[in-house]
Amino acid sequence: MRPIDAFEQFATGCLARQRNGDQQAVTFARRRDTLLPKLISGELRVNDAERFIEVTA
Repeated sequence: MRPIDAFEQFATGCLARQRNGDQQAVTFARRRDTLLPKLISGELRVNDAERFIEVTA
């Protein structure tokens, strides 16, 4: 394998992991933005949050 091919394979894997991490960050931020106001207001309890996420996901 040529060095450039090895680097391309390595870089492609790194970029794929970065995109995956970026998408997870967006998902977590949406869930945070959905749940936090309800938790702070007392409208939703921590025990109910998991069920709430399943419904909204």
